[in-house]
Order: sequence, then structure tokens, then C-alpha cells
Amino acid sequence: RVVLAPGGVTPAAGLLRTKADLQAAAEEWIRLLGQVEARWPAATRLHVIGAIPASFAVRMGMHRMKTAHAELAIYHRSDDRYLPTPPITD
Repeated sequence: RVVLAPGGVTPAAGLLRTKADLQAAAEEWIRLLGQVEARWPAATRLHVIGAIPASFAVRMGMHRMKTAHAELAIYHRSDDRYLPTPPITD
């Protein structure tokens, strides 16, 4: 299990306020993908559960290299449970 969370602050709506905030979050996502690739090189699917702004979700997809990284299985919250969306394979 790996976790991407903001350092030193409580996660909350509005945390990514500027382009610099979004860029910093994207760089951490890239770092996390590298960790996953190094720890689990044969992984075929990465399960992602998170409350994130759409701008960051787009960045997450932009930085996934389909020839190097596992497909992304994204979950969204519905009522009191998390449901999978179609996997991101491209």
C-alpha cells in the first residue's frame, strides 16, 4: 500500500489553490508511480481511492505511461461505499 497525502496539513476542499499547488501534487504523483513500479514491477492494476479535484485527476491520467505503468482502477464514493469506474488503460 502506498499513500499520497498532503504533508503538514489536513486534506480538505480547496487545498490545491494555485498552478504551483497542482504542479507540486503532480510531481508527488509521478514520484509515487515510480515507487509502485520499483516495489511491484509486475503489477498490472493500481487501485486509486481518493477525494481529489478534477484538475488533479486529469494530471494523474496525463502522467500515466501505458507502456510502463499499471492500469488505473479508480473508485468513486456512492452513499456509504466506493464503487469502481471503468479502468484507465490508455
